Amino acid sequence: MIRNRTDASSLLDSKTFYELLETGYYISYENRLYLGGPCNAGKTSFACILTGEKIPDKWISTNGLQIYFGQNGIHLKDKKMIPIRKDMLCHTVHGKVISAINEMHNKDATPNPNVNKVEKKETVEQPDKSAAKKPKISSKEKEKDNPSSQILKSSGSSKTLNVLQEETLRKSILDEVRNGKYNLEIAPSDLVDFGGQKAFDMTHQLFILQEGTVLLLFDGSKDLNEPLPEYPGQIISSADILLHWVDSVSTYCTEESGMHRIQFVATHSDKYQDNFEIRRKELVTQLTATFQNHEKKLDLCFDNLFFIDARNKDDNEIDKLKDKLVQVAFSQKSWGKKMPLLWVPLEKQIVDLKLRGTSILRIEEIQKLNKSNEDLMMDDEQLNYFLRTQHAIGKLVYFDQDDELAKFVIIEPSVLVNALRSFVTDEMFFPKNDTECYHILKKLQLEGMLKKNDLLKLWNQDEFKSIFQEQDYKDFIAKILLRVDVLVEPTLLNHDVNISPDYYIVPCMIQTRLDNDYAAKYLNRNRSICMAYVFKVQMVPPCVFFRLIASAVGIWPFKEYQERKMFFQDIATFVFDEYNEFSLIMDGRKIVVYFTNANSIQKIQQPKVASVQECLSMAIKSITEFYQIHSGSSHAFDVKMFEKPFELEYGAACKAPCFFKREEELRLSKVGMWKCKHGESHEADYLWYWDSKKVTC
Repeated sequence: MIRNRTDASSLLDSKTFYELLETGYYISYENRLYLGGPCNAGKTSFACILTGEKIPDKWISTNGLQIYFGQNGIHLKDKKMIPIRKDMLCHTVHGKVISAINEMHNKDATPNPNVNKVEKKETVEQPDKSAAKKPKISSKEKEKDNPSSQILKSSGSSKTLNVLQEETLRKSILDEVRNGKYNLEIAPSDLVDFGGQKAFDMTHQLFILQEGTVLLLFDGSKDLNEPLPEYPGQIISSADILLHWVDSVSTYCTEESGMHRIQFVATHSDKYQDNFEIRRKELVTQLTATFQNHEKKLDLCFDNLFFIDARNKDDNEIDKLKDKLVQVAFSQKSWGKKMPLLWVPLEKQIVDLKLRGTSILRIEEIQKLNKSNEDLMMDDEQLNYFLRTQHAIGKLVYFDQDDELAKFVIIEPSVLVNALRSFVTDEMFFPKNDTECYHILKKLQLEGMLKKNDLLKLWNQDEFKSIFQEQDYKDFIAKILLRVDVLVEPTLLNHDVNISPDYYIVPCMIQTRLDNDYAAKYLNRNRSICMAYVFKVQMVPPCVFFRLIASAVGIWPFKEYQERKMFFQDIATFVFDEYNEFSLIMDGRKIVVYFTNANSIQKIQQPKVASVQECLSMAIKSITEFYQIHSGSSHAFDVKMFEKPFELEYGAACKAPCFFKREEELRLSKVGMWKCKHGESHEADYLWYWDSKKVTC
């Protein structure tokens, strides 16, 4: 989930955390499955098998992503993955554990040997005797005094539960916590089903956590390099999508928890009943060839490829896959981790509200829930720490470092999914029956820009009204999307800080490629110089480029050329001043930067060039820090992307951008010229314009 500046590992290894454990703890079991891969590969069908839902009769593409909380789990004693039905006598604790109340529902159950019971010295204190002498309260009065019920009503949910049963259940949990007998039997294995369209790249990375397993599903009835019909107008194969996913996981996750989390799964095995094993071996060979030159090839394993029928819940291969997923879950560092018992009552209250359809709470409502837990109430400092930790591990969204954002807590992460898919979506999901909204999204796809009033129109569609019932909720969600650079407020050409633009930039939605003569006319050796950021990953994920554009447009306005802004899928050009501009171009593992003078390269001034490089370098370091924190580990980018995320290469705007090698630096300083790969000679002085340490004015 979207991260704050403090990562989960540091919060769960802090003095505050260990002090909370001293008051009592239970054993937590964390697991999450991510289903990625091309469109129409069977991801949603497989998710339905895992959750026990009906498998769809025909392919319905996933719009953005779908999160299944508390619908699939791992039985801790049997070590089996099972669907969690609504009629099961258990209750969830916000996607983390399912606690079966032994005394109420399973008196004869054998004690779970994996459960750690709190020793007496750690048991939370019992309430004083006067509490037991309170008069009996009728069910109506209980509903009146129950903060969850009151908050539910204020949130406008239509789903209700029996209040008397709920109050009995809540008190049973509180008693378990007080007596140190909070036993865990089933660990939820939450599912995140990612849509396969390229438009969702920017949003997918916000929901990948450090722990869990990434299942990359692809259609095994098609060769990996075969173009997929689900991507009209583009030549995209399963191999392209799988390569992209592996690059993304290697970027977002640590060295130690990244590649071994990936499990390749081929689907449509029902088409090969007579030659199942032959086809499986063919797919292993194709996977090996696809990744033969990949820098992570030694970390990837294809021999254990599962070949499943994602529409057959009785498929033996699926049973083997589920056993493998349980084995991986038990090997995770977070599996069996001690967590504070003091957190359980509030977590349970939050889950109750989630089940009823509540997505967002005001901080005052969270505080009211906490106070209702009497002797198990957290103080203000503990409550803030609880919210920060739950945010860091992806269970809710809470930004305590921003006074405005800290007024709300998103308890149901899917609300962000819905907010995002209202405008970050593929054309196949554009509303066909709403002409105005269709044209808003079509224009966004062409220009990458969205008027603020148009965003509100999109959010007023029937399917999103339930999320944004109040204006302050809309403002809150918009501020979050601005914070993570999905939405960007651009700098205006007149630089008047008192004028707020009436539109957002949405970098991840631009689909138009450069369609004019700007590059040929200006990005050449007569008017431009260039450099490149060379990243240490095999391919820079598009979201890094999008966020860099977002950072730049917050300082410099887009250049306008031939009556449109120079913002395309493959290039963005910004105005530095009246005669100078610079362009960003994505090229594999490089981001190439051109600095251009409208008249001549000889009029380019070094301080201006160096200032652009310094600003962009700071932005890239900040972006990689975001992903280091987002990954859930303080070590995520310490080797590849964080300590030194890139190297600089200086070059010339030749027929194609040419760059010199570092070992030539000494020789260049003597001769004053250098020859590129095209055989052209270039002045060496321009190379150092990017480096403020090399040239002074």
